[in-house]
Order: sequence, then C-alpha cells, then structure tokens
Amino acid sequence: MIVATSKKPPRLQNRRTPRWLFDALNALFGPFVLDAFADQRNTLCPRFYTKAQDGTRRPWGDVTFFNPPFAIMGDAVAQAVHEAEAGRARSIGLAPVGCSQDWYHELAIRGTVYVPDFRFNYDTPSGRPTKRADRDSIVLALGGEHENPDWRKGVFRVRRLTIDVR
Repeated sequence: MIVATSKKPPRLQNRRTPRWLFDALNALFGPFVLDAFADQRNTLCPRFYTKAQDGTRRPWGDVTFFNPPFAIMGDAVAQAVHEAEAGRARSIGLAPVGCSQDWYHELAIRGTVYVPDFRFNYDTPSGRPTKRADRDSIVLALGGEHENPDWRKGVFRVRRLTIDVR
C-alpha cells in the first residue's frame, strides 16, 4: 500500500472544500452520493464517512467525492483505485499537485488528472474561507469513463478543467 507523507503541520492538512467548488464539480461529474472524508458539520453529500469510520477502509460505491487530509492522500487514492477496479465506484477527488509523490505516479496515473484553470482557496475546517491559496490542486477522476487505458505504458491522461465560478 502506498502512503503519502507530509511535513506540513496537521492544521494545514484538513482543508474543507468550498461549497461553490463542490457544486461546480458535482455539476460536472456528479451527482455525488458519498463524501468519503467528512463529518456531521462539513459533509457535502447524503452519505459520508467520518474520521473514525475511516473512508480508506470502507466500500465507497456509487459516485464518490473525496477530499481527504493531505497526509493520507496515498491511502485515499488507493481506495479510489480499488473501488474503480472492482467496478463499484466512480470517484472524483481533490488533491495537491503531487508530481513527486508515489501515489501520483502509481495510482493517480490510472485515472484522469484534471488541472483547474486557476488556483482556488480551500476553507478552514470550521468553514471559514481562507484568504489565499497556498498550493495548486488537481482533480482526480477514477473509474468509469475516467479510466486511463495507457497507464501501464507510463502515460498520464491529463485534461484542463475549466470551472465556471459565476
């Protein structure tokens, strides 16, 4: 199993998805049924897994949205790949640009990597918008029509993602 590591303090690991971004992704890729990494106050879907339930070890099924703490990104993407390979789920997730991470080269390559046309801000865990984006993010899509037929050749499938924020 691939595990991502990070030297960022824990408070920077748990970024909340802004509602406007979730709504835009839901319109493009959804409807999302499961939020694989959430809690009662920040879930964006009808079903969700809490930290205690550990979305990296539970079946996802349906159309799943995931924005895990960055420290467990490798485990989250591994679960999305597992669900896609089993034919149980199509998963769309937010991730930091991870070009130097094992999870990116070994797992994200199996789907489609969408590169947003601008850098967006995450919210704090309490839901407060942040003032500036401190990193670039990608949208990972795994399963179904997002499967990359050339991943075994080492070829990434990368697409530009235009997000309408009107």
